[in-house]
Amino acid sequence: GTTDNAAAYVDGSGSSNYNYIFSSVNCSSAFGATSGYNDGVKPDIKFIYADQGTIVQSAFNSSQSQYLGPNADLYFYDQASGELMARIQNLTSFDYGCTQVVIDRAGTNASPFWTTNIPNYLLDKTFHVLPTTNNASGSNTVTLYYTQAEVNGWQTFTGQSLSNIQLVKVPGQISQTTPSDPGGGGAVTQVNPTIGSLGTNTALTYTFTNGFSGFGAGVPGFSPLPITLLQFNGRLDNNNAVLTWSTSSEQNSKTFEIDRSFDGSVFLPIGNTAAAGNSTSTRNYTFTDASLTRDTNYYRLKEIDLDDHFTYSNIALVTTRAAPSFTVLPNPFTTDLDIVFGQVQTGPVEVRLLDIAGRELLRQSGVQSPGSRLHIALSPASLSAGIYLLEISSAGGIQVQKVLKK
Repeated sequence: GTTDNAAAYVDGSGSSNYNYIFSSVNCSSAFGATSGYNDGVKPDIKFIYADQGTIVQSAFNSSQSQYLGPNADLYFYDQASGELMARIQNLTSFDYGCTQVVIDRAGTNASPFWTTNIPNYLLDKTFHVLPTTNNASGSNTVTLYYTQAEVNGWQTFTGQSLSNIQLVKVPGQISQTTPSDPGGGGAVTQVNPTIGSLGTNTALTYTFTNGFSGFGAGVPGFSPLPITLLQFNGRLDNNNAVLTWSTSSEQNSKTFEIDRSFDGSVFLPIGNTAAAGNSTSTRNYTFTDASLTRDTNYYRLKEIDLDDHFTYSNIALVTTRAAPSFTVLPNPFTTDLDIVFGQVQTGPVEVRLLDIAGRELLRQSGVQSPGSRLHIALSPASLSAGIYLLEISSAGGIQVQKVLKK
C-alpha cells in the first residue's frame, strides 16, 4: 500500500535501471507480463535465518517403528518430537518387516560395560534395534547419532578421544553386559566406525553383517576369549546331568568352569575341566553332574583363558521330570501363542516367559483344566528372534519347554 514504508537507498542509476521486477503467477494461468519500478530508489531488505541444525534425540525410551523392506534406506525419528536417532540401510533383499529403534539407555556421562576400568566405559546412550524378522547374516549399514553433550560427557569422564571411538554390538542389549556378567548380552562385536558430523552432532557409521540387536559406543577394550565353541548341550542319563561341548579352535585357553542354577538366574560353580590350551582341531569335552537334587537344572560354561579373561556360553537345561504335559501352539511363533494343557490337575497356573539366560520377560496367571487353553499375547517388537523358555507353574510342579520366536 502507499502508506507502507521501507528502508531504501539510491545507487545513482537512471530511470532505465529497474529497482525490482515482479509478476503475479498462479497455478491456473500462464506466466504474465512483468511490472517494475524505475524511480532510482531500491528497497534495502535483509533476511536473517539462524540454522538450528538437525536435533538429535537423547531421551530414554524414545522410539520409532518403520517398515524395513528389501534395500530400504530409512531415517528413524522419535515419534514424539521428530528428533533424529538413527539411519539404517538394508543392503540386501531380505525383508525385516516392521522394525523398531529404541533408545534403551540415556545420559550425558559414561556407563560400565564389561569391566570397571573407567577408560573402557561406554557412552550412556545405547540403542536396541528390534525387527519383526531378524537375519543373523544380514548386511546393513547402521548410523547412530549422538549429541555434542553426550560425546563431551563421555570424553571427560573416561579421558578417551572421539577419534578412537568404536561401535559395540551384542545380540541382546548393551545393559545386559556388566562387569559381574561380561557375557550377559552375548558375544561382543567391536568395530571402528566412520566418524561423521551433523552440525554439532556426531554420526557413527558401520556396515554390520550379523543382524540386529543392541548397539553402543566407546572404547571397550574388550578381549573376547580365543575359543570357538561349536556347541554346549545337556541331557539326563541315569538320573545324572551329562554336559557335552565341542570347540573348533582354542588359543591360550586355561579351563572351563561349569556353573549350575536352579532358577536360570543365579549360577554357582560346581566343577572344572582343563582346556586344551592351544588347538586348531575339534576338541570334545564331557562333564557329569551326579548331584541332582532339583527337577530343573540350568548349566553354563565359564570359558577362562591364561590371562583370566572369561566369557560365558549359552545355557543348557536338564530336567528330571517327564516331558511337559502341555503343548505350545504355534512353535515357532511370531506374536501370539497358546498353551494347550493335557491331563493336568485343575487349578491356578502361572506362566513365565524367560530368555535363554533365565531373565523373566513376561508373567501371566490363569486357570487350567484338561484340554483348556491359555492365550499369551506379545507385542511384535518386544522380542527378538531366537530361543526362549516357557515355564509353567501349577499344583503339579514346574515344567519348562523351549519355544522359538521367528
